Amino acid sequence: MTSVLAAHVAASLAFFHVLSSRGGALTLGPVTLPVLAVEVTCFVLMSLSLIAGLRGEMGKLATRLVLLDDGTVVLGTHGNELLYRPEIGAVDFGWGVWMRLSPVPGVVGSTRGLMLVRPNLGPDCWRGLRTWLRHKAYRISRDV
Repeated sequence: MTSVLAAHVAASLAFFHVLSSRGGALTLGPVTLPVLAVEVTCFVLMSLSLIAGLRGEMGKLATRLVLLDDGTVVLGTHGNELLYRPEIGAVDFGWGVWMRLSPVPGVVGSTRGLMLVRPNLGPDCWRGLRTWLRHKAYRISRDV
């Protein structure tokens, strides 16, 4: 949650710095908008984005992720767990992992995008996730 908050604070500071250096109005082609109107609009949009980002991160708190040897993933909360398979194109950035998960055939569910960073996982799970993604998930997903 800290990274989401930090990114939004940095973006807000950048917006307001650029707008304050414009000298009272923001010129967009022939239209001149008062800076206050633009600042209020940016503030509202950044606030909504921050709330959506924090809700997404808080939703991950109760989520359990179990990586299986056959390349599937058990994902969900206790009592509501479904089997998923990573789609081709999962990316390991080093600092984060992005995966799109599709339900295995026969399971009713929707495709989900999942962005994980080190703090989303337990203390010794990050390296295991990256190794599993490289050696189990992608190889199995490509064969499907």
